[in-house]
Amino acid sequence: KVMEEEQIRFVGLETLCAIDYLHRSSILYRDLKPDNLLLDDSGHVRLVDFGVCVQGNPKEKKPPTSRDLCGTVPYMAPELKFNQERGLPPYGAAVDWYAFGVLMYQLTEDGQFPFGPDPDFEDMGAEFRQPELIGDDGVTEVPDLYDLLSGLLDWNPKSRYGADEAGVEGLKANPYWKEPDWELLEKRRIASPLLPLVMARSAKRLAATSQTGP
Repeated sequence: KVMEEEQIRFVGLETLCAIDYLHRSSILYRDLKPDNLLLDDSGHVRLVDFGVCVQGNPKEKKPPTSRDLCGTVPYMAPELKFNQERGLPPYGAAVDWYAFGVLMYQLTEDGQFPFGPDPDFEDMGAEFRQPELIGDDGVTEVPDLYDLLSGLLDWNPKSRYGADEAGVEGLKANPYWKEPDWELLEKRRIASPLLPLVMARSAKRLAATSQTGP
């Protein structure tokens, strides 16, 4: 089932909070993808699978850098995918923001990847799949969505949203998010528009269990 615009935005908001928290805790996540996002019984997003995370110095309150090749190919930023092969400088927090961009693109574009399943990162014009950006009515373009996606999917980590000079605060200020209360979001005190999906799935599972018996 394709999620509604409000639900997609909410997943993005809570995922952004989770990645920001990890970075402030000196953790580089490196494997953000839909498979690693779960919904709890209140419809809030939970990040799971920390198998390829790398921990830095907590006193620095920023994620470490690395040269390791890890993660899932379609979500790998170019500086991660080709780091060892091309002798690039160690990568940092920008790789998580690139993966966040791929995630948001997938949620809004019916599971498609912005540069295909195995990007070459050689020709933006040839590789980039232009998103439709259409909202729930099937006609109107979602305001500021293209700016968000293009900023997160920037191949240059120095100018990528979340890792540029404006940092994560600049990313949070993007108008696509509609100025939410970030403090309440981090505390999971904003009602989730995904709760109806969770309740429907729970009801369906319960009905299936009652039919089959213990």
